[in-house]
Amino acid sequence: MSRTGRDYYSLIARAVDALRINVRETRLMLYEQARSAQRSSFDPAISEADFRRERTALEKAIRAIETKAAAIDEKQANSDRKIVSDCAGFMVEAPTSLDCFYDASELPHPKEAIIAAIEREIVRSPFENQVELLQTAGAFMLNFLEGIGPDPRPINGLSELPRGSIPADRDDLRRIIASVEYIRDVEMTASLMDTAKKEGKELEERIAAAIRIRTEVRGEYR
Repeated sequence: MSRTGRDYYSLIARAVDALRINVRETRLMLYEQARSAQRSSFDPAISEADFRRERTALEKAIRAIETKAAAIDEKQANSDRKIVSDCAGFMVEAPTSLDCFYDASELPHPKEAIIAAIEREIVRSPFENQVELLQTAGAFMLNFLEGIGPDPRPINGLSELPRGSIPADRDDLRRIIASVEYIRDVEMTASLMDTAKKEGKELEERIAAAIRIRTEVRGEYR
């Protein structure tokens, strides 16, 4: 607590907890924002000696918070790198196709854990080509949804006619199209597409936000 009654530790700690992507780079930017805002927050202006005491109190709070956060962040960074590495290996080795949906359980880690790791690694990465690879890994997640089951489901339709089988006449084709199984599959395809579009939009927004944060962070310390 400072002489003016300001609890800098609690203020900064809450701001850190509220970070959308909490990594060292975003915390350093937050601390700079706190320093810039501190002087203008005093009204009326205080003496230089009092301000130095307030700045010392702020810096003490920042050091305490960052010391604690850095230890956690190192473990998180190691975990993120492993998750992204495992995902990259899965992308190379898994027999997947862009025109099919797959069950999210087939991924080497929970889907949300992979996406969150990609976000943080984008902000951390100093290399543009690595960011592009991380974006590709993010896009790969679009083909993995909950509830698909053990068999891949074609994006353009599920209960299509078996290969090589053609209805003898239009009546046979009508019966197939009118069948309960066909209708159910068409409805499921539409539902999966709606889910994929919604998740895809959210994923694109999250990756774009991570790239914006990275740009801001690198601009701040360039």
